[in-house]
Amino acid sequence: MEKRIILGTMILTLSAAGIGFGFHEYNRRNSSLLDVRPSFHVASDQLFAAFERDEMTANIRFLGKIVQVNGSLRGIELDHTGRLTVIIGSGPSNIRCSMDSGYHAVPVDWSPGHPVAVKGLVTGFNRDDSGLIGSDIELSRCVPGDTDRLE
Repeated sequence: MEKRIILGTMILTLSAAGIGFGFHEYNRRNSSLLDVRPSFHVASDQLFAAFERDEMTANIRFLGKIVQVNGSLRGIELDHTGRLTVIIGSGPSNIRCSMDSGYHAVPVDWSPGHPVAVKGLVTGFNRDDSGLIGSDIELSRCVPGDTDRLE
């Protein structure tokens, strides 16, 4: 009888701990990249050159890493859910930076054609093999970067 009570108590304790951990993980949020030091500081044209030259090597070097990209602001898009996408680049190819969910507006001094710095997680490269619409480098969870590093 005593063994059953001990076993039942252990099962209840472990079940409660598992439920608590699961609830915590389910409600966990990504931390902001504002205070995270980027692995690389790179100009937009240099990042494109790396992916165009050798996509596999560039994926190994940049994919999944925090990168600060400096370049000319091409535009800002707002989707139907209110999420901002900052577009950096000057030709048909762009760097598309999906801003962190905490950002509903970009800094006031950001306007098309001006230099900007954006820090984000490199999530992919979409190559345009047709040559008609341009390739895109995708960054997510982006935040304004360190403007002291603008070139």
